[in-house]
Amino acid sequence: MASINPYTLRCSDCGTRNRIPAAKVGAAARCGKCGSAIDTRVLNDGRPRMVSDTNFEAEVIRSPLPVLAFFWAPWCSTCLKTMPIIDRFAGETRGRLRIAKVNVDKAQRVSDHYDIRAVPYIYVFDNGRALDNLPGAVDEAQLKYRLARYL
Repeated sequence: MASINPYTLRCSDCGTRNRIPAAKVGAAARCGKCGSAIDTRVLNDGRPRMVSDTNFEAEVIRSPLPVLAFFWAPWCSTCLKTMPIIDRFAGETRGRLRIAKVNVDKAQRVSDHYDIRAVPYIYVFDNGRALDNLPGAVDEAQLKYRLARYL
């Protein structure tokens, strides 16, 4: 069953927030301010995206949705225990929040830029800006509470 509430997507060109009715998800849309095309298909994607140095700009900074960037490492047991929580959260927030997984070993430039010195580490981005961060492991309730204002 489709959501009654409209979704909100940012225009990747001008940053304007555009309301997208649930019935129009997947259809062609244009920004109400600048007229640029808006890809509403991102509202159907409830899977985390693997992000590296090469696609961080496109997937996180220019994202039409707010982004939870989960910085992790494959050798970190706490990260691996937190991963299922992040994956579930991605499905629950489909169309409202994009989840990006950033392997710090493969995205060293981005990790250095955001001064990631320990993992796991979560940053929240919207409209190209880092708005919040959560260092260390988080449980599901804490994650939902801290990110409720971005949904």
